[in-house]
Amino acid sequence: MRSLVSSFVALPLLAFLSLSACASLEGLTGGDGRSGGNVDPNNDDDGACENADLSSSHDHCGACEAKCGAGEHCLEGKCAPGCPDHAVFVSADGNDNADGCSAKTPKRTIGAALALLKSLGAEKHEVRVCRGQYNETVTLDWAANIAGGFECSTWKRSEAYGAPDFDPTNAAVVNAPSGGAALVVDTVVDVVVDGLTLNASPAGADRSVAVLTKNAARVTLANDVIRGGGGSTAISPASVGVLVDDGAMVTVKASLVEGGAGTKTTSSGYGSAGVYAPTKAGGLVVDGSTIRGGAGAVSGGTGSAGVLAFGGRIEVRLSNLHGGTGKTGGGSSSFGLLASPNNKSDVDVIDNVIDGGNGTCTADCSTTGARVATGGVIRFTNNRVTGGEADAPGNDVRFTGVSLADFANADVQNNEVFSGNTRRKLTHGVVALEAQRGTTLLLAHNTLGVGPAPLSAGGALVVDAKSSTIANNLFFFAGTAVDHAARVSSCNARKVTAFRNNAWVGFPENKPLLAIDALAANGITCATGVASASAAANIEASIDATFGAGVALGNVRVASACSGDPNCRPAPACSSGAACATALFGAWDDATAGNLLAGGWKLTSGAPCAVVKATGATSALTDHDAFGQPRTEPRSVGAHESDAACQ
Repeated sequence: MRSLVSSFVALPLLAFLSLSACASLEGLTGGDGRSGGNVDPNNDDDGACENADLSSSHDHCGACEAKCGAGEHCLEGKCAPGCPDHAVFVSADGNDNADGCSAKTPKRTIGAALALLKSLGAEKHEVRVCRGQYNETVTLDWAANIAGGFECSTWKRSEAYGAPDFDPTNAAVVNAPSGGAALVVDTVVDVVVDGLTLNASPAGADRSVAVLTKNAARVTLANDVIRGGGGSTAISPASVGVLVDDGAMVTVKASLVEGGAGTKTTSSGYGSAGVYAPTKAGGLVVDGSTIRGGAGAVSGGTGSAGVLAFGGRIEVRLSNLHGGTGKTGGGSSSFGLLASPNNKSDVDVIDNVIDGGNGTCTADCSTTGARVATGGVIRFTNNRVTGGEADAPGNDVRFTGVSLADFANADVQNNEVFSGNTRRKLTHGVVALEAQRGTTLLLAHNTLGVGPAPLSAGGALVVDAKSSTIANNLFFFAGTAVDHAARVSSCNARKVTAFRNNAWVGFPENKPLLAIDALAANGITCATGVASASAAANIEASIDATFGAGVALGNVRVASACSGDPNCRPAPACSSGAACATALFGAWDDATAGNLLAGGWKLTSGAPCAVVKATGATSALTDHDAFGQPRTEPRSVGAHESDAACQ
């Protein structure tokens, strides 16, 4: 598997729809994606018959020299109404009274091009849009692809076209009129909108939306730049980049989406969201894209969210999510990802970089990197996540890196998660990762960090599931005070079936490494922290006493000095939490959480051997680390596999 960094430098190209072979449709059937859709402006077909595709050639349709008419195209070997090049051309200098079927006679608006195809009943066409400003609502209700970003004389795209550069040289910009969306995709299925810039208008009676999909439409948005607007409305969210509604299924691929700066005027709901899939959504895939929550505001709710998804099957892969800079009077300032499908669908979150955002609170609030709650299966693997930041002068903020809940099964491996709060704001609770109210949990090979602010409550891990395997995780603390490093629950028949090969680094000696919330005598309520331990050997004894003999094995504590704890491993460099983090990763700075989001946490040469060389592995663990490298025995603890020399 590729590293996360390289995945954003060389994003995978869109696998477009399978269309009939035609030289003028290179951009939809293959090629490098940068000159896709380039055509001969003179619309000449000079090839000999023996080189022609008789199923699509205008001059040799079904047979040599069987030429279609001027208002026809060749469809599966038969002449049919449409344009000879299977395309309608649009230019800001065009004329809607022109035929649009040639680069020399383009339409003026995208809407007119689509209307032409609809009136002709033309199949397997695309609308090609060259650079310019298009002030209209584009309603895509006829099965045609739209491709933008062309130069208007050569009809070629620039070398830096599309992700990740989004070269604006040939930008085809659609500006939504007041009260409307820039693009509405209605009913059609398996269509592609590629290479447009889509800007929403300000919110008013309705929310601000750049792209609206509805009525079971199925669309791929590729290499697009999509921006929500501003304004104020009572509708939640007030501004949205992409809205997936009414059974629609949307793939956002290799695109940049921003949520805008809408204000929700009532005291609940959401200010802005990059991508919003309400409960009526059919499904959402975010692949290789950058999604930003925007700068929304609400007096009591969530200011902004990168991806906000409540309906359908949800997949987020190889993407960069940022919660935005939302503002709330009390609630949540921002989420990088909030996914809670009402139909208990599965949720996959794989190979992403997720930042909870950098919002503002005027009262007590929270900020979260990623929260996923579903009655289905959660696959949360190979992600780098931080809980984000929040400005709340004089008020408390709760910071959470990752929160998983209500799952039937959760596979949580190879993640690097930091709690957030590098600015050391006053906090009443911080956790790197929590998994609560779940059924079956596999939590393995994760690196979970907390700090740098002192904590009155919280820690690296909270687990409450009916059956949990907790193995080969690295917990580290880069601060000065902490409540508990890890907390597990035995309440109401909760059980840990394996607690093995975990390592604690940098946690102070005067606080317990583990707290167990035990079942109270009446069998219903739970007592908090009934069993706790600060020595690693006592951790194993407490786990075995609570969940059964042999559950705990190979757990170690790394500290500057060890006294009377056979499971402690001395590391003289660990004089403080930050010093321990430096011993692990070679360098540490609070402001970037040790460069987590840019490069990830990799074990340095000379890291403690207790981390680099664990004592074994349980079953079902992944064979590769978070950076795509194979695991070798003895496995390293945490998300990075190191075979370097250790101390």
